[in-house]
Amino acid sequence: MSVPRLAITAGEPAGIGPGLLLAIAAEPWPVQLVAIADRNLLAARAAQVPGLAPVVLDDFDPSAPSAPHAPGCLPVLHTPLAR
Repeated sequence: MSVPRLAITAGEPAGIGPGLLLAIAAEPWPVQLVAIADRNLLAARAAQVPGLAPVVLDDFDPSAPSAPHAPGCLPVLHTPLAR
């Protein structure tokens, strides 16, 4: 069954967006969440935020059917930072 996709950017790399994105990924959602972010930034932020639930960062495959979000897993459309 295909569900809507919700793409979320991490926002400003030095801001709270990456941490919020990881926190959102720990919760159940009735849509497929897709992070548009630098995978390395998300992994580094996950290691820095105390008390954050573990999140597995998967490669986003746009050709795969969408499925409801699985808490603790986050498909990432890797968008490298300029610096």
